[in-house]
Amino acid sequence: MNIVKHDTNQKRREVQLLPGALHSPLSPPSGCVFRIRCPEATELCGQQNPTKTGSMGHHIYCSNMNLGTLS
Repeated sequence: MNIVKHDTNQKRREVQLLPGALHSPLSPPSGCVFRIRCPEATELCGQQNPTKTGSMGHHIYCSNMNLGTLS
């Protein structure tokens, strides 16, 4: 699976590959389903489902983004 990090200073950025295997859809992890593969994951990611953040047609679901801790 790939994610694209958005940088307002650049039009495009390189796609970042997430390491690891996908979780089972029959037994997803607690909290954010991407936390087991996300390099930005924190303890909070396992405790709650992420909320929708963004504007102008660009939205993400990330608890770290809501806290301003995402780099």
